[in-house]
Amino acid sequence: MGTNLKEQVLLGIKLIFAHILYYCGITGLILRICLKINPARIIIMYHRIIDNNNGVFLGVNLVNFDKQVSMLKKYFGFVVLSELIESKKNVKTPLATITFDDGIYASFKIAKYQL
Repeated sequence: MGTNLKEQVLLGIKLIFAHILYYCGITGLILRICLKINPARIIIMYHRIIDNNNGVFLGVNLVNFDKQVSMLKKYFGFVVLSELIESKKNVKTPLATITFDDGIYASFKIAKYQL
């Protein structure tokens, strides 16, 4: 088996495993348990949000981003980055903020309606 084929097979296995974990709900359960034990403050960084996907992964498509934000809103209160940084260490509720590493205006324009 060539190296390229091995890499493709491993990638396929990783994707299948990730889908199984996501759709069986285990990731949500783990998150819920962790947040009950220790309410967290997290920063979630995206590279780019795209409204269409041409088959080449350039960022998170809008449908998936919407699903991710909806799931996160179940567990976290969203705040701006400065509020997250200034919040006390012993927070009672989990807090989150979303950042974009490149500051692409199109990502902000698409994402702002979901937040």
